[in-house]
Amino acid sequence: MQRLWTAALKRAGARQYGEVKITEALDADANLAHLQQIIERMASEINPRDTFVLFAAAHGTFHNGRFYLHPAGL
Repeated sequence: MQRLWTAALKRAGARQYGEVKITEALDADANLAHLQQIIERMASEINPRDTFVLFAAAHGTFHNGRFYLHPAGL
């Protein structure tokens, strides 16, 4: 079952873009190894004129003015 916010993003994006791709990493899948795989795959697919949105509902830490996301299990 598609999540409500995923469906809302697709609907909103369909009016602006030819294609909307959404990748979710939820719960146990939001670990460092899996997120790295997703990032590497997406980096090979994204073009300079594409729009990329990262939504992360997670914990993180600021250190020396930079924010570091803490994946699950860290």
